[in-house]
Amino acid sequence: DHIQDITPMMLEKWYSEKPWTEFSVTTRRQVWINVRTIFKFWFERDLIDRNPILPVKPVKPPDSHVQGPYSDKQVAAILRRADAEGDPRLHAFVLHLLHVGCDVIDAVLFNPKRIEDVTIDGETVHVYRYKRMKTRVQAIVRLNPEVAQILRSAPGLRGGPEGMPFRDSRLQLLANRSDWSKRVIALIYAAGVKSVDLPPDDE
Repeated sequence: DHIQDITPMMLEKWYSEKPWTEFSVTTRRQVWINVRTIFKFWFERDLIDRNPILPVKPVKPPDSHVQGPYSDKQVAAILRRADAEGDPRLHAFVLHLLHVGCDVIDAVLFNPKRIEDVTIDGETVHVYRYKRMKTRVQAIVRLNPEVAQILRSAPGLRGGPEGMPFRDSRLQLLANRSDWSKRVIALIYAAGVKSVDLPPDDE
């Protein structure tokens, strides 16, 4: 089959079957958006004369699972405050939460070896794969180069598990998660951020 032969019905059927249905809703949406980007690239380069994926919208996560992003101004304030703390791991941990959108316990278990460099049409794309502790479902997240570099270079604790910069082996995992949660909450308050600025829903 050729890409010119792909129809919206074919894509809709594909999106409603495995492996898509095995992903969490948020991961399914993010990865599908990446696929839509590929079709857009083909269409703009005249490799296909129509874009069949446009009618197939990404699934919308339920409102209870939406993680509202902070505004650029709020993020800058939080990261400035993190830098003032003098611990580069704190800066990296906050970036991980913001860009991966995972639970704190998943961030604690971060391992930079899970960041893969994938080449697509000559461009290097950084992809982070991990299995969510809560659901045991694999999540796949694309990282921008700056975030990927910061996460890869985050220093670990002396005596901590190899390749896990946010894990303190002296503590049980839940205690380690609790410590990071308290640090992040204190950081946000210290940065003067008291609310989340939600963008308008244009889908």
